Amino acid sequence: EPYDHIAVTALNRPLDVSFVLTHLLTRNQAPGDLLFSAINPNRIAASGHSFGGYASMVLAGGDDNIGEIFDNPEYTSFFGPVPPETFVPNFPDPRIKVIVLLDGSNQCLHFYELERIRTPAMGMGQEWSTLLALMPGWESWQARQHAAMQGHPSYRVDVADAYHSSFANGCYAVELLKDKGLLGDYDWWYEMYAEWACTPPLPQEEAFRLIRKYVIAFLQTNLANMNGYQDILTPGYSIKHEPLIEFFVTEK
Repeated sequence: EPYDHIAVTALNRPLDVSFVLTHLLTRNQAPGDLLFSAINPNRIAASGHSFGGYASMVLAGGDDNIGEIFDNPEYTSFFGPVPPETFVPNFPDPRIKVIVLLDGSNQCLHFYELERIRTPAMGMGQEWSTLLALMPGWESWQARQHAAMQGHPSYRVDVADAYHSSFANGCYAVELLKDKGLLGDYDWWYEMYAEWACTPPLPQEEAFRLIRKYVIAFLQTNLANMNGYQDILTPGYSIKHEPLIEFFVTEK
């Protein structure tokens, strides 16, 4: 089966999240259901890696015209013409209270659309010099979304020596598919992907440790209103304790 056009994915993914959230919250209110009273509807976060980060941004701030930004040769040369049904807006979901972006695809939104994000936000991603070395012209990826988003607080967490794949477990998944013989005619893709994406200088387990640490600190402080984690969410902490992290805070 062919993959969806990227614009179709962009249209559907935030809608899918909102649909599932509605279903979960309905069960949350149903006495006798396994999920009855299990969810606090006032403490809902959206998070995702790469295009999942895009979906999280849309859930927080919306997208005025989904297909429009993909209607250029950078995308159409690979995915083909943009389906006309994607030239529509997606609206934010007010139930989303905070967002966490893991090397999120903010290039799929205009700057003014990112400016509409007013929820507390944290964006973790590749450090600018790594981006410059890998993809010249993309070195402002993390800085762009951080400059635009208007939520308070808004944090930018750059991870040195990390690649895009460092923020998910895709390399483990591809290795498993290879070992199980499930790639079929796509062994060539495995070799290309493994060489390009799965050899960052930063060990994967160290990347996961840093992600867990900072995401937990952010959510406990800004969603659960718990004390004891705020010191981690400061530039001084990373300078003293986590030298692989460059931490930025947007002043109000």
